[in-house]
Amino acid sequence: MTDPLHPADELAALRARITALRARHDLLRAHLIATDDASRSGLRHIARVETRLTDRIDPDRLPKVIRDDRTFYTTTETHRILLTPRPVRRTYSAASAAASGDAQSVRYPSSTGTQPLS
Repeated sequence: MTDPLHPADELAALRARITALRARHDLLRAHLIATDDASRSGLRHIARVETRLTDRIDPDRLPKVIRDDRTFYTTTETHRILLTPRPVRRTYSAASAAASGDAQSVRYPSSTGTQPLS
């Protein structure tokens, strides 16, 4: 039986996987954009490339009086989680702690269902 990952450790692992997936996504996307329509048909999917133009406001082109006026700003609260690798000191497992009577029951949220944190 493997020890459950702490949410911080699982989040770090997921972020690493997401980074790798984004890199692969970008590579495949660039390939599909560069190829012709005939080369965009797979066994299960057909890729269609659309080009769209969108309008955005370029803040640098706005008058300074508007950029500096807080009336034109809105504040949104966000939560950001910063992860720092912990220095490896010794191996500790919940199983060995439980065997020695040291550990409390630890339950982390699972990816297959919700489990409360203890």
